[in-house]
Amino acid sequence: MLNGLINQCSNEEARRYFTEQLVKNGNSVGTLLSDNKLPPHVEKTTEKMPACEQYTKFLLALISCNDHLVWIKGLIALLPCTLLYFKVGDWMIASGVQPTVKRYADFVDYYRDQERRLRLNKFLDLTNRVVDDCSHEQKKDLKVLFRQVCEYEYAFWDQSYSYGMSKAEK
Repeated sequence: MLNGLINQCSNEEARRYFTEQLVKNGNSVGTLLSDNKLPPHVEKTTEKMPACEQYTKFLLALISCNDHLVWIKGLIALLPCTLLYFKVGDWMIASGVQPTVKRYADFVDYYRDQERRLRLNKFLDLTNRVVDDCSHEQKKDLKVLFRQVCEYEYAFWDQSYSYGMSKAEK
């Protein structure tokens, strides 16, 4: 998704942000996979839960539309996931919860890292400034998009939880 946004972005600051995120995410995923002796992620062969599959298709369709606001929609589409992981990281820090499985501990450490918090603040500031320049009608459309993406994010978490609980029961 980030590659598509980089290619369509008309705002230099947002393009730099998307590029930085693409590099950081790629490095983090590569490290998490190799440190935990997991195979490399291959989009075409990695099986996904139905909610994740639908969410991914929605995001890819969003960035493939021929719309001059697509990169702004991309910022909005990244908000629910980004904010939710930020909140989960905050909760884990406050509660002192420590995962017992290394691959999950690495993942959680990534999301509660102070540098990531600084990037989140930069992301929120950038998004607010960009959206402030939109028309009233565009803001209404972005609000609808945000709610749609929140529904996909909720479905992803709900299905992930159900999947995890079914594995725990076995």
